[in-house]
Amino acid sequence: MYYRAIFKFFCDVNLFNLVFCLFMCLISGMYWSIFLFNTVGIWVGLQGFKTFKNNEYYMYANLGFTKSELTINVFFMNVFISLPFLFLLLTFF
Repeated sequence: MYYRAIFKFFCDVNLFNLVFCLFMCLISGMYWSIFLFNTVGIWVGLQGFKTFKNNEYYMYANLGFTKSELTINVFFMNVFISLPFLFLLLTFF
């Protein structure tokens, strides 16, 4: 498996996702920001990736990845990253 390619896609998608979620954190709070990071933020990140880096999909296709496989990987990595933050937030605040 090409872990570096998956990690690069993860970073590229979450760059747009984090900007969206930080903006939403200012508007609606930290709990909603974490929820949006795992749900709507992935869609926003994928749309940003499609808009600005669409040609990189060919690189992932050449490595044998489909868009759905990449999206599922990003979703599960986001869940595993955000769960500890959510538990810390629920514990201390």
